[in-house]
Amino acid sequence: MHRGEDPLDCAKRELQEECGVRGNRFEKIGEILVAPGYSDERIHLYLATELVSSKQRLDEDECLEVRSFSMEMAMEMIMKGEIQDAMSIAGLTFAYPRIKSG
Repeated sequence: MHRGEDPLDCAKRELQEECGVRGNRFEKIGEILVAPGYSDERIHLYLATELVSSKQRLDEDECLEVRSFSMEMAMEMIMKGEIQDAMSIAGLTFAYPRIKSG
């Protein structure tokens, strides 16, 4: 997030830049602390829906491959240890009940 940037604006920008999609609806689903023992960095978690394909715009030092999975498959991948990134695990865990309930 850029200094002074609104977390929602950052989420919208990062989704388009890194994933190559735009969301038409965003819901804040949580906020987590990265390492509260020595940092006040916060991660703002949003669920984007009504996605529209866009152009991916990665930074020069970024190399990302976008892949799609069902929510059930993503949760299974967490349980199997295939997804290990804490931010992804938190985001998927927060999003799961909302997606499951429709």
